[in-house]
Order: sequence, then structure tokens, then C-alpha cells
Amino acid sequence: MNRKPRQEGICDICGGALIQRADDSGEAIRKRVGEFYAQTFALKEFFAEKHLLVVIPALGSITEIETEIKSHLNV
Repeated sequence: MNRKPRQEGICDICGGALIQRADDSGEAIRKRVGEFYAQTFALKEFFAEKHLLVVIPALGSITEIETEIKSHLNV
């Protein structure tokens, strides 16, 4: 959601000052998300090549998913 406050620089809900950090610009966020995916997919490939990656679809109830996860853990 991207809407302007009724009064510039003031939060409509709490009345506090609204600021935008330099690292919260659109460009900075795109860079962080890109880096996250690059690092995440590199780890995914690393563990998959070592046959240490298990993909568990998030389908079913929480209990069913928990049971599926536990079935792959060595505990």
C-alpha cells in the first residue's frame, strides 16, 4: 500500500514522525532482494548436489507438514 498521510511527515495512526531511511528506497530494496535470492539459490544448489536438500510441499494441514518434516530429521 502506498498512500500519502493526511499531513506530510506525520503518521495518520499514531501521530509520530514519518521518515524514510536511505536503505528503504526502491533501489536499495531491489538490491537486497536480489542478493537474498542469489545467496539462497546458491545454498539450495550446494545442498542439493550433496543430497542434503529435502523439498517439502506446504500442502496439507500444519500437523501433516510437521509429520513430513520430522520424518526427514535424524532425531
